[in-house]
Amino acid sequence: MLNSKLTQSAIREKVDLLIRDAKGYPDIVDVVAEVYGRFRSASEVRGILEDVSLSEYREVALPLEDSQCVEPPMDVGDFEPSGSGWARRALEGNVVIGLDTSEILPSIHRSPAFLLVNTGYSMITYCGESKYLEGCRPYFYPYGEILEKFCEVGSFSAPSWAAEVIRMECESDTLTELCSKMGGVSPFVLFDESFSALYLTARSSTHRQKVVERLKKMLLDLVRSGVTSVGAFYTSSSAFVAMIRKCFAGDQQNWRIRDSALFKRILRLGWRSPAFRVRNEVIEESNLRIAAFYVKTGVDSVIRVEFPEEMFQRVADIHRVVVAQSALGGGYPYVMQRAHEQAYIKPGERRWVLDYLNRLLAESGLRDAVKVTRKEMRKIVGVV
Repeated sequence: MLNSKLTQSAIREKVDLLIRDAKGYPDIVDVVAEVYGRFRSASEVRGILEDVSLSEYREVALPLEDSQCVEPPMDVGDFEPSGSGWARRALEGNVVIGLDTSEILPSIHRSPAFLLVNTGYSMITYCGESKYLEGCRPYFYPYGEILEKFCEVGSFSAPSWAAEVIRMECESDTLTELCSKMGGVSPFVLFDESFSALYLTARSSTHRQKVVERLKKMLLDLVRSGVTSVGAFYTSSSAFVAMIRKCFAGDQQNWRIRDSALFKRILRLGWRSPAFRVRNEVIEESNLRIAAFYVKTGVDSVIRVEFPEEMFQRVADIHRVVVAQSALGGGYPYVMQRAHEQAYIKPGERRWVLDYLNRLLAESGLRDAVKVTRKEMRKIVGVV
């Protein structure tokens, strides 16, 4: 239980830092934006950064375009859903899919152990009268099945990366089924996840390798089938600021601001940064090439957009689709919001899964077979 008086005191002691963060470090952003004004040649910058040590920078942006800011490839109007008729016109002739997942992970606090992956999707066909298809597909894996698939004989513990690999297999399976219903039309698929996988930096080398190998297979399969796969998400990355610091400020400044703070300042609504190749240790271990850009989708909203570099020739279309979808969603892609709603497993639904397992096992003569620790039970039902 939180002690409100002590919490207030602890927060007040750090209020100055909170104010700077809430304001977006305007003094630093002003300097970075001014220095960024020196950017002219993407090739020159890449020449400097292609061999820079990633032990010094967690992530670096290698620009692929010479423009400092890129305007949207269509006229942009109101970004409120009620005034975004222009966005629907911009999407005419396209199929856009949002994909998201939610999981109930195996836990030592539950027996029998299992993994449940709920894949939510939202698909809209913008051809004449828009057609909607949304729903979810659950995938269930008893722990023994995971052990059989990923472990050597005699092992009784699944590897830490197994759930992430299975999640991507479920996403691929769901997309295969959706694409089979489209009659050969190649869709844009928006994922609520990062393809550059910087979040894996702290994981073991085996964990990183297994997850990125499966990610690479999924993305290459989508490229070969003509699907334009896009990761769109909010991020705290400073890859672009690191590029500016290294190439235009003599690497002397210790700028601790996010890329989003910079682009919130310098981008107009609907505009994007130049596209860049992402450099970090995780994807370079597998020779996976991911391109990205930042796009302003609201007064206080900057989204990072990633895609396989093989799809770079479609960067203008990706820009158009993300901006239009974000306008329909009031600042974040509409199909991704709908997919999240379909994927999310509510607390009551988690309780229902355990109750259903108990009833099902009882039919086989195993009464009260589902065991949940007191700690887990408190998480599920709360403490009165």
